[in-house]
Amino acid sequence: MKKTILALTLTASFSAFATTPVAGDDLPFFNAERQAVQHGAIVKDMTGQGQVALAQFMATQPLGEFSEPVLNAAQHAVENNRKIAPDYVAMMEASAKIRGVDVAELFASVSQVDYSVNQAVKSSMQAEQDVEEIKGCTSIAFNNGIVGQTNDLSLATSLTDHTTVVKTDDSIFVVADGAHFQGMGKHVGIVINFMGAPAGEDGINSENLVTVDAIFAAATQAKSVDAFLNTIKDVRTIIPFNFTLLMIRVITPQ
Repeated sequence: MKKTILALTLTASFSAFATTPVAGDDLPFFNAERQAVQHGAIVKDMTGQGQVALAQFMATQPLGEFSEPVLNAAQHAVENNRKIAPDYVAMMEASAKIRGVDVAELFASVSQVDYSVNQAVKSSMQAEQDVEEIKGCTSIAFNNGIVGQTNDLSLATSLTDHTTVVKTDDSIFVVADGAHFQGMGKHVGIVINFMGAPAGEDGINSENLVTVDAIFAAATQAKSVDAFLNTIKDVRTIIPFNFTLLMIRVITPQ
C-alpha cells in the first residue's frame, strides 16, 4: 500500500529583478528578490551504512575558518550540545578524531559565518548605517524534502553547484562547513532564518550555549515539534535565529 508524506511548505512570493543576478553578485541583507542561481545539489545516500560511515563521510567535508572567540565558545558548547543531540555529538567526535582535530573546531566552523555577519550588523547599527547593507541568509523551503533557500551572502562564495545533501535512514540534511545544517527527520523538519543583532543579544558567552548544528540535529531526531521545543527550551544560540518547524504526517490511503 502506498504511503504519502505530507509536509507543511514554507513559501514566499517575490517580485523579479530588473536584471538577473549571477554568481558573484553581492546583494543586500534581507534582500529576497533574487533569481535562482543554483539548480541542483549532490545527494549522498548513506542509508543502511550507520554512524561510523557517516562520521567518515563528514570527515571529508570542507571546514570553514574560525576565530578564537568562536572556538572558545564552541569548546564551552560541546557538553551542552551533547545534552540536546547526543548521537550527533558522538558522530562529530568520531569525525573529528578522523580529521585529527578537537570536536570543538567542527562546531566553531559551522558557527563562524553567523557570528561574523552578526558582528558586522552590530557595527553597522552602532555607526547608524543601514543594516540592509549587511549580508546573511534568510529562508529555505520544504516540500517532501529540501527544496532550496534564498541566501543573501555573496553568491561568489556561498552558492555553488556542490551543495551536499546527506540521506540517512532517518533524516535528510544539508552539510555546511563540515556539520549538520537544515534538514528533515521522520517526524520534524527544521529551517533557519538569520535574525541577528536587530532581534536581540548574542549568546556567545552564555553558560547554556549550543551551536546551531546541534539544534538542527536535535530537531531531525525529535518525535514531535513539542518534544523538540522541550529539548531546546533552556539553551541559547550564538546569535538570535528564527527556526521554522514542520510536523511530518504519513497518511495511508484507505
